[in-house]
Amino acid sequence: MRNRFQPTRSQSPGVSSSLLAYEAKGSGEPILLLHGLSASHRWWSQNAPVFARSYRVYAIDLSGFGDSRELGVFDLNEAVPQVIHWMDALEIPRATVIGHSLGGLIAVMLAAQEPTRVERLVLVDAAMLAFNPGLGRRALGLVRSLRWTPKRHIPMMAEDALRANPRAVSHATLQLLTTDGRSDLKRITAPTLIIWGEHDTIVPLSVGEQLQAQISGSQLVVIPNSSHTPMLDRPQRFNEEVFRFLRTTLIT
Repeated sequence: MRNRFQPTRSQSPGVSSSLLAYEAKGSGEPILLLHGLSASHRWWSQNAPVFARSYRVYAIDLSGFGDSRELGVFDLNEAVPQVIHWMDALEIPRATVIGHSLGGLIAVMLAAQEPTRVERLVLVDAAMLAFNPGLGRRALGLVRSLRWTPKRHIPMMAEDALRANPRAVSHATLQLLTTDGRSDLKRITAPTLIIWGEHDTIVPLSVGEQLQAQISGSQLVVIPNSSHTPMLDRPQRFNEEVFRFLRTTLIT
């Protein structure tokens, strides 16, 4: 079934007076979802409604993507300030942050630079460590990874890629290929769950293993029969792992 989120528009000021679009549902402790490159809030369609049964879930469209595509070029250096401004406008002092791919890198930066704002951290196939395979190999990796993704999601993924601001995509890709977030990993104090697709051909499992080794007390879960998008490939298992982590992690 399609995502049942009802849109709630943000008027929150971010960097350069940006307005980040978002969708929200549920009540309780806040969870913030950050999507990956060329994606949107729709990539959480199999997860956000489930989490919203127990939590207040916010799915942001990053600058240049989804319903925030008109905001222009994405800049990784502005991503954390934009998210913080958005949280302040909605009076969210602290949240569990779940980030996929590019969103995972932003989540790491947020947890390291603003530790009081992150209750728990979930990194999903996070695009970290300046893996730099080159644009051609990344494109091939994406095509190969689709074999694990249910076919019903592929039109949505393609549509989001086509409607993203082209300059935002190119700039974000360049920043991903040249940014090494290792210096932030040792600064993370939030309880951290790392989720990885077994057959990720874009950001290999070895990166997830390095994150687990460098983030103190973190847990690594590998989702079988999934690729770079385990939240879409195997949503039931993904949701179960996130709920287990949330239930068993004490918050202060």
